[in-house]
Amino acid sequence: MRLAQRLLLGSLLVVGVLVVFVVVISDRRLDARLLLQAENELARESRLVAESWIAGRDADSLADAWGAAFARRVTLIDTAGNVLGDSEFELPALGLLGDQRLRPEVALSLDEPPGVQPRVGVMQDRAEAFAVVRTPNGVVRVSVSLRRLDAITRGARQDVLFAGLIALIIAAGLAYLFSREVSRPIVELRDVARGLA
Repeated sequence: MRLAQRLLLGSLLVVGVLVVFVVVISDRRLDARLLLQAENELARESRLVAESWIAGRDADSLADAWGAAFARRVTLIDTAGNVLGDSEFELPALGLLGDQRLRPEVALSLDEPPGVQPRVGVMQDRAEAFAVVRTPNGVVRVSVSLRRLDAITRGARQDVLFAGLIALIIAAGLAYLFSREVSRPIVELRDVARGLA
């Protein structure tokens, strides 16, 4: 293999490894930052819903209104674990949602006094992120599907890969020119040395 080819392949290998490294690191960091941002938003939104939940007010219409405003699922649960309002279910179907005290985050929140900071987390199957907060009336649970965050991450990953591909093409051109310019004087010196020998 000629010297110019070895220099070109070495340069491309270095640039390729760097592009892969940047893609992997940025992908993981973006995913973590988006999840943290979603959890902070959910906590803030759950506090807003909790402050507006007044005893005697129609809980289902309140959940529907906040769910539409936030583009999230909002669930209002009484102290017995019954769903009083849910932005994704109509009033007749609320009874079919079962005892919400079986959800660990709801059970833990029901054991706390009202006014404690919202509890945030991610479901074990990573299907959704949630925030729950205790109120005098029960528990407010606000959640969002992580498919939205995955779509954002997927789009960003494609953008980074595209930028990496462009960088690799530009680097290939520069590496080719560099390898020719560096190898030419070395090859000439080799030829002169052979001629002298």
